[in-house]
Parts: sequence; C-alpha cells; structure tokens
Amino acid sequence: MLDAVLWLIGAQALGLAAIPVAYLAFGGLRDRGITLAKPLGILLVGYLTWILSSAHILPASWPGPLFALLVLATIAVLIIHRRRAQAHALAVEGPGAF
Repeated sequence: MLDAVLWLIGAQALGLAAIPVAYLAFGGLRDRGITLAKPLGILLVGYLTWILSSAHILPASWPGPLFALLVLATIAVLIIHRRRAQAHALAVEGPGAF
C-alpha cells in the first residue's frame, strides 16, 4: 500500500515538474498541454534514466530517477524564468514598442 502511495506522489511530482515543458511543447492545444504534463514527465524521466543507466553513468535505482527529476525541474525553472523575463520586457516596453 505504501509503495502505491509513493508511486502516486512521485507521478504527481513528475507531472508538476513537466507542466512548463508541456506548455512550451503543446501550447497550441486548447488546454495548453496540461493534460499531457504527467505522461510527458514520466516519459522524460524514464527515458533519461534509461539512457543514463544504459551508458553506465548512473544506476537505474533511486539515484538515476532522482537525477532525471532534478534535470527536468531545472529545465522547468529555466523555462519559467525565461517566460517571466519576456513578459516583463513586454510590460516595460509596452505593446506599441514593436
């Protein structure tokens, strides 16, 4: 039972970390890709874990997926930071600046 709860919490964390990536990749969809965030997060972390363990860089046990989650979270923070900087630049320059 505890394993199932931990898996659900982990899947939710992966989905939350993948929301900015899903928004960037699927922004043209009606929901801006929010429904695809959790499967995308599981896919990206699983793929990166598989690549790292196949190359014998990190084991497929807990360090590999944790590192992959940290990479995904870092990418998400960079996307958020870049989009906020763009929004701030538009607010400072105004809509008639272009």
